[in-house]
Amino acid sequence: MAKTLTNEPITYVDGKPFRIVKTDDDGEPVRIGGSDDKPEYEMVAATTKDVLQLVMFRIPESVQSHNDPMRVHQLWNQLDRVNGDATIVLKDKTYDWLHKVLNREVPVTHEAKERGVKPRKYSMLLFSMSASHIINQLKDEDEKKTPEQIDEEADDD
Repeated sequence: MAKTLTNEPITYVDGKPFRIVKTDDDGEPVRIGGSDDKPEYEMVAATTKDVLQLVMFRIPESVQSHNDPMRVHQLWNQLDRVNGDATIVLKDKTYDWLHKVLNREVPVTHEAKERGVKPRKYSMLLFSMSASHIINQLKDEDEKKTPEQIDEEADDD
């Protein structure tokens, strides 16, 4: 079986677009000015494909598991087949891995623990307070929740 994601613009809870630095074909950021100390980069509204690539490239070493390289490779190959607004088809195991990665807790240092800082999910580090909303946009159409359902789950936590 497979899961299908729509390659559409990703938004924050308030409906504003989730923006990322535009990259060229080699993956390098597109610079539009600024100084060497403070370069300015072109920003673009992110699509589902862009966010999945962001998730792959930024997995913290502290939360990586032994099968991550294999799943990243599979996800990369599946994203490579996507052109424009096409749907993204992920194998079930890759889809499940993606959502498990987003829910992994990133450990904090011993000093931070002593100060009462708790580990946060990888998704919170990437997407801040809009994590639940953005993760919902990365789900199969049959699994997506309404904004009200997401808010109810957040209230329960």
